Amino acid sequence: MNKTVKTRWIKALRSGNYLQGKTVFKSPDGKQFSALGVLCDIHNPNQWTLGGLLPKYPIWFWDGRSETFDDYLLKKLRLSAQLQDRIIQLNDVDGKSFEEIATFLEHYNETH
Repeated sequence: MNKTVKTRWIKALRSGNYLQGKTVFKSPDGKQFSALGVLCDIHNPNQWTLGGLLPKYPIWFWDGRSETFDDYLLKKLRLSAQLQDRIIQLNDVDGKSFEEIATFLEHYNETH
C-alpha cells in the first residue's frame, strides 16, 4: 500500500470525523462509514453517488461500488485484496474500533 495513502487513512480513522458503521462503505443516511468507506472518502469525497433500486432503501456508491473494491479500484487505491479482506474482517466481523484498525494498519506490511 502506498505509504502516503496509508498515513492519511490512519489519520482519518483517528480524527473523530467519522462515525463507524458496518457492511457498506457509507450508511444510507450518509452518517456512518466502514473503515474502507473512510478510505474512499479521503481519496475522493466527490466520488459518492446515491442510488439503489428502491427509494426507501438508498445505497451510497463510491466509483460504482458499495461494499468491496473490484480489481480496478484496488489498483487505483493501491490496496491489496488481502488487506481489503482483513479490514472487512476487523470492521464488520470482529467489531474493532477505528482506533484499533488504525493501529493494525500502522503495523501492517504487505509481506503478511
